[in-house]
Amino acid sequence: MTTLFSAADLDQTCLLRITTPTYYARGLVYADQGRVTLEAVESRRVTAQVSGSEDYTVELVWRDGALHGQCDCPIGQCGDFCKHQVAVAIIWARTAAAPAPKRSKRGAAAAPANDSPEQVLQQWLSAQSQHALQVLILELADNDTQLRKRLLSQAQLAIAPPQDWRKAISSLLGRKRFMDWSTTIAYSKQLAALPLLLGQARQRDPLAALDLHEYALKRLLTIYEDVDDSRGDLGKRLSTLAHAHLDAAHAAGTDTLGNRLFELRLLDAWGLLRPLRDYAPLLNTADIARLEHAAIKVLQTEGTDRTRQRLAELLLEDTARCGGSVDAMLDFFARNCTSAWEHLEMARRCIEHGRERQALDWLERGIKIDPQDTRLLKELAQAYLRDGFPEDALQLRWKIYLLGPSENLYLALREVALLLGAWEPWRERALQALDTKLVPRYIDAHDTRIRLLLAEGQTEHALALAADQTRKLPLRTWEHLLPAAENCDPVAALRICHTVIDAHVERADRQGYMAAISLLPTLQRLYQQQGKQGHAAFEAELARLRQRYRAKRTFIELLDKQFAAGSTKRITS
Repeated sequence: MTTLFSAADLDQTCLLRITTPTYYARGLVYADQGRVTLEAVESRRVTAQVSGSEDYTVELVWRDGALHGQCDCPIGQCGDFCKHQVAVAIIWARTAAAPAPKRSKRGAAAAPANDSPEQVLQQWLSAQSQHALQVLILELADNDTQLRKRLLSQAQLAIAPPQDWRKAISSLLGRKRFMDWSTTIAYSKQLAALPLLLGQARQRDPLAALDLHEYALKRLLTIYEDVDDSRGDLGKRLSTLAHAHLDAAHAAGTDTLGNRLFELRLLDAWGLLRPLRDYAPLLNTADIARLEHAAIKVLQTEGTDRTRQRLAELLLEDTARCGGSVDAMLDFFARNCTSAWEHLEMARRCIEHGRERQALDWLERGIKIDPQDTRLLKELAQAYLRDGFPEDALQLRWKIYLLGPSENLYLALREVALLLGAWEPWRERALQALDTKLVPRYIDAHDTRIRLLLAEGQTEHALALAADQTRKLPLRTWEHLLPAAENCDPVAALRICHTVIDAHVERADRQGYMAAISLLPTLQRLYQQQGKQGHAAFEAELARLRQRYRAKRTFIELLDKQFAAGSTKRITS
């Protein structure tokens, strides 16, 4: 049944259920001081701006019988119902409770009751003269430094010759300096005007606009190095600017795009630009060759810093993907291939360009350098399978399995053994190896054997091993056993469910308590399968939990909320 809701019901009692008295008191002050601007008002949702130490965006939604809120202030980001959300809730309630507007003599409402504040503002602005709007904007700009800077940049760009456009962009971006997270958020909002400025420039002179775009991108990349962008606001602005570079280049139609891309890609440590293949239609064969040559030159220069070297390596690989010389790319990397990882990377590059035989050769050479590198062993086993050598692949997967038995490695071994029709002996060999020195000492043979059998679908065998009361199992294994047991052995499932619930409660933290409570419907369902006596048995289990853990008040509160004493809810399967 849908809960009837009116924003007018958001009174003090309601709000104090979801916030603290301190936040409520401060939010009330903010509401009374007129710091809240409602932007969009719906029957169950409102968005607003609240003027605090910064301008904060708030959204409130009535959902599932409760008020939910979001705010981009530090407190709101931590999940608390902050004073800004309280202020918006109070104004929302006052707006909803306000009497309907008086009607004129002709019977028409003085203002539409369902118009949002934004609509009212738009209607009022559309009725103002040009002079009145100019006066209003200048007054606002005098009291808002960021707005003034934005308007000034657009004005300068509109009247200045192209050679002076950089000043307008420079004025908007500011200089490089450290910014804490709150300053970065405000700075990011200021940059909302940047795409408009660049679009304005593109309409006047596309080539000059491309220069301007690249200037802004380089400068912002430099600024980004010294800011705390914990929330990612500036990163989003920077990413948008980098992605838009392709459109700017397309509009400019310059024959120097190759040189421009080389410079930008060696600055783009975060990989924000579009892939080189997206630029390929704008580049000719000579452009790709120049990019390839320039990348190799950087890589051959002694003293190149590691970041620049990595970016040049990525660029060289990109040129090969866009029609450059694959041989030149592979030859360069081959000259510097010494570690197991580098051999694996060489194999990847060869496979990407359809050179599987070369890839196999690099993998086999890499194994000679590091015979126990599991990444190389896995790729080589896959290559042997691909080339029709399952026996060789089986031996490699056995070696990988012994280095650290796990469900995935066990199933990979099974895959190849099944191809050869020899899984039964290999299964016994794999399970018996857990009790030998062939596997690392940290492996718990009993626990691992149960998990491997579960992964294979041998549920009954796994449950039989888990029934050994003399052997302990970690909680995660019991959790894996529970759904398997529920499908084939309800009695074992009951025992396992009790074990898991107790283990979670004994963690003595809220997360553990919540996990235990979430398992109670499963326990109830298992008891109900016993027939009439199941309900009484479940009630007895709840009583046992209340008695055993009566000192854990948080758990008892959660338990009573889910299953009130003496009034067990029935579930539907």
